[in-house]
Amino acid sequence: MNELVSPLTLSLTHMVISTADTFGVFAHVYVHEHDGREYLWKQGTQRQTITSTGWRMIIWVRTPEGGIGQAATDLSTPDAVIACFHQARQHTRISPLLAAGFERLQQLESRYPPLLTPDPDKLIWEKTPLLTQIEAHHRHVLSTYSLPALTTTLTLRRETCYITRSDGTTHRTSFFRGHVRDQIMLPTVGITHSFEHGATAPTLPELTGDLWISSLDEQIVHWHQTRQRADTCLPMPPHPRLNWDKLDLQLLMDIEITAHLLATWFLHQSDSVPHTVAHLQADAVEGALSYQPMHPYGYLLVPSAIVTRSGLDLAGLLALREAAAGHSFSCHLHLELPELALSELALSDHVNRSDLSAPVDPTTHPDHPHPFSCAEQASRHLDQRGLLYEEDFYLLEGVDRFHADPATGRFGLRPRRLYRYEQKRLVPVTPVWLTGSIESLMPSFVGGMSPTSDSPADQKSQVKPLSSVHPHLTYWTMSAPLYSYLHFAGIEQNERGI
Repeated sequence: MNELVSPLTLSLTHMVISTADTFGVFAHVYVHEHDGREYLWKQGTQRQTITSTGWRMIIWVRTPEGGIGQAATDLSTPDAVIACFHQARQHTRISPLLAAGFERLQQLESRYPPLLTPDPDKLIWEKTPLLTQIEAHHRHVLSTYSLPALTTTLTLRRETCYITRSDGTTHRTSFFRGHVRDQIMLPTVGITHSFEHGATAPTLPELTGDLWISSLDEQIVHWHQTRQRADTCLPMPPHPRLNWDKLDLQLLMDIEITAHLLATWFLHQSDSVPHTVAHLQADAVEGALSYQPMHPYGYLLVPSAIVTRSGLDLAGLLALREAAAGHSFSCHLHLELPELALSELALSDHVNRSDLSAPVDPTTHPDHPHPFSCAEQASRHLDQRGLLYEEDFYLLEGVDRFHADPATGRFGLRPRRLYRYEQKRLVPVTPVWLTGSIESLMPSFVGGMSPTSDSPADQKSQVKPLSSVHPHLTYWTMSAPLYSYLHFAGIEQNERGI
């Protein structure tokens, strides 16, 4: 089993634990190693291959008095590791929230057995069929859409994680991570659109490109269709700017916008959450791009509820947020919302709950391709139950620009497309900047809308990478309904932007 973790890493971690015993402190040691390849195609031709390796050790020291200190090093030498240990030991501090995070992770870990992984097979990167699959995909997209500039990047990494603590606990694992990104550059408007997908697997041959390519194709088709819909709006008479003076607007937002807002909430939320119907869970999902089964605090990462109807697990949130800042950790966030068709859908006090169970004739919209038809179905679904007020209901699709202020927790969003629901249909209007406080996000959720109401449970959520939202969330993913329905009281109009 020791071949899974290099002899050098085992020797260095043992040195830290022995030194901690000498000084009478408790140590947690987390080591993350990776090596891999990055392949790049431009305009139909493979341009370059980049080799990368990395090694990082994070040491936590806990004193008998309750102090906690942390330090990290990227140098795998005895001198660097011992210096790292002493840096952590000499900078301990009393932090009730940090201690609560450790305690919370330890409670969760105690419910699961040690994580062990078989020794990896001999690795030959160039034998993976992914290279030919992604190259064929790149050329297909380039020719199908006559794109002026297309770049496709395939990243393959083998990652090894090792944890040891002064109490004798050890965990070790190794897995492969694959990630592909298409970037389409539109020189006439100076905008780059990115589409990405990826996965993890115990071995390199288990990373297969069929699902990746299918996901990328679906994203690009949707992008192309929404561009066509936006183009048809240009000759129309200009619509007036929206009046955001009202404090209670009904918004239907696609998953791209939900991902931006949720990531911002995750990174900036304060110490409490008002009542919400949302349920947010953090997990290490095997096979997901974000899979990372160990937390840099030196514990297993097991499923945990961050937000429930009962409130916020602040210690769990801060533990994840701290790990995200280190850039060597990723996680999956799963947002569950009541389905719009369910009788227990929670709405404002003025809505009669009995209205939700009224029968509605199923309506299909062949004139609009999925997923736009899903949004229209959701709009009509609410309208036919008397729950929609036309002058206050808007559909937001895509993110044109987004900004968040970490100091204040305020955000600014300009959607790519904005629609107002009137005369039983969604009518395009001129996009404007929307600003608000991110702390009002969770209590504003009402429900979610997936492609069809009879979809199996595992298809009711769509997965969205978060790396394009914030640099701290590399390889993080989020799953949520295709559209989220909110009564958002924190929105303001801002025509100038921020």
